Amino acid sequence: MKVAIAQMNTTPGDFDAIVDKMCSYDTVAHAYGADLIVFPSTVMMGCDPLSLAQCPGYILDFSSAMGALSERLRTPAIVPFVAGGLGESMPEAALIRNGAVLPLSIAGAVSNAGQPKLGMAASTLAGSPAVVSIAGVNVGVAYTFDELELFASGGLSADVICFVPFEGYDVDEQATCFAPSVSDGCFVEEAKGADAWIVAANAVGAFGDLAFVGGSFVMAPWGELAAASRCFAEDVFVCDIDVKGEGPLANPVAPPAFDRERILWDACVLATRDRCDKQGLSGVAVVCDGSISSSVTCAIAVDAVGPMRVHALVCGAGEELEDARGVVRALKIRDVDELAARDVERAAVALGGNETEDLARGLVEARLGAWARAGELLTLSSADKTELAVGSSSYDPAPAARAAAFAPLGDIYRSDVMRLARYRNTVSPVICPRAAQRLCVPADLGLEGIAETDEQCLSELDASLLAHFEHSYGLTELAQGRLGEEGAARLLERVRACELARRHGPLYPLLSSRSLSEAQVPLMDVWRDHMRPEPLHMPDEGELTRAVVGVAHDLGVYDAAAKMDAPTTPLAPAASPSLATPNTPASASAIAFMADDPEVPKASMRSRVNEALGYLQELSDGKRMREGLGGDKGGQGGGIWPDGFFSDN
Repeated sequence: MKVAIAQMNTTPGDFDAIVDKMCSYDTVAHAYGADLIVFPSTVMMGCDPLSLAQCPGYILDFSSAMGALSERLRTPAIVPFVAGGLGESMPEAALIRNGAVLPLSIAGAVSNAGQPKLGMAASTLAGSPAVVSIAGVNVGVAYTFDELELFASGGLSADVICFVPFEGYDVDEQATCFAPSVSDGCFVEEAKGADAWIVAANAVGAFGDLAFVGGSFVMAPWGELAAASRCFAEDVFVCDIDVKGEGPLANPVAPPAFDRERILWDACVLATRDRCDKQGLSGVAVVCDGSISSSVTCAIAVDAVGPMRVHALVCGAGEELEDARGVVRALKIRDVDELAARDVERAAVALGGNETEDLARGLVEARLGAWARAGELLTLSSADKTELAVGSSSYDPAPAARAAAFAPLGDIYRSDVMRLARYRNTVSPVICPRAAQRLCVPADLGLEGIAETDEQCLSELDASLLAHFEHSYGLTELAQGRLGEEGAARLLERVRACELARRHGPLYPLLSSRSLSEAQVPLMDVWRDHMRPEPLHMPDEGELTRAVVGVAHDLGVYDAAAKMDAPTTPLAPAASPSLATPNTPASASAIAFMADDPEVPKASMRSRVNEALGYLQELSDGKRMREGLGGDKGGQGGGIWPDGFFSDN
């Protein structure tokens, strides 16, 4: 079997241009005799069309585009898209073959069961991994890393697994850069566990808030790379797959080296370029004030769109102004305007501002915004994740240039910005040494007493912020670090004080495992964390499941012993009655078995945990509870769980 991968960057919704481009890739695949061409997840709709997924006009035009593809493609193709139904959007893919378009989830249900599951609409089937026969080969499709793990754990079986993720690059998750991560062993265990070829087709480009870096590859079941594409470049390649082969490959491909800073830099550049170009803007406008974040932002802007399309507003005083001028010169930015600090301060005083520094920054922002509007430019903010989290001082929680701005560094802590500056200077020395040392550590957080240098203070601050946002550490846990209880409390209060400013802050690419926008708290909620006798323990899925089912059993609303004999999903094995122990409820023993058994697919277990949590959330609503259990409607359906873990089936 010959499989082609089309690593593409498209503008979602431009269906006519997308169809033409896909057909040009198909021409190459057909010329090499490919039996299947796999397109990336974002090719038609991006990673998430939001409300457009329920817009009739949008869906009609998308359907017309799929029809045009079915008439023009000469190679059978897997084309992912986002299916909308019942107010929910979910990943899906279509198999286009012989002029027909068939959603793969429905195709998988038909091929596995002989007919679609009774009572299930297409929108219910969408978003599930599927296995279909193509050219005599069983081909599975996975949309997430969890679904890929389903195949690896034996929950589903296929000869070839097409992995078309809807998740973008995550600096905290190495596997999301695809081919370079193979050098550190990523995907190898999945291929071996599934005993299948992995065809990983990744997009390249920015889509919404996500950035996809490419690096598509084909991996043999024993972990060797048969083919790989470069990151950050469009490409199409064809690879021979011998589903009966046992290896090793005659000519394996060496995986590209993994370089965290280089990939992160290129992801920022890619996100900035696509944000500008896909909106049809002529260039970018950026402030350069001599700080490390503004210097790095200027360098990203030039790498993204070229020096001729960058418009720099230089401002500052003394060494800062001199360094800002040096960065602009080194980057060969031609269109430069300069604001003298004394002129800005004089204007702020004339306007009657009490906080002249705050007002001066607003004036700089207004000047940049006016410049950008006149030239149809994308306004870039130099705000990084550290500044968005805690501001620059206790009096100024809001970042500069926040109006209609895009912050390439908005999801990157300043410690990483410092590393990016060093990386970029190894390519060419464009960031002045003094600017690289001017870290602008946020003031009034008590950091001065725990470290000697700005770099050490910044490292301690960012480590605490990462623990809080990415790992959900609270006051008790943070107080065990060098900040102590007082410093940790001050940090959390500052984070809370900046919440409103972040809501009005710049957009930014999501490049970490948890962005600040994903860690929002209600503005009018007055709860504050407090010290506890010991750090909080977050239960894992197994512990959580045991607790949930124990409560359900004690309430007498769920008899797992009867229902476990006929699991509602074929992916989960039935519990063995012999595993029950004395004084242990049947429900608890059954779920404990499923939670501990390594053969149970984690995605299946996770869905059951989520359903159990939903069950507990409904305990306070008696009417919905009775309906969900069939009590008010005679058990004739209409409940909140018509099927699944707590069903009456």
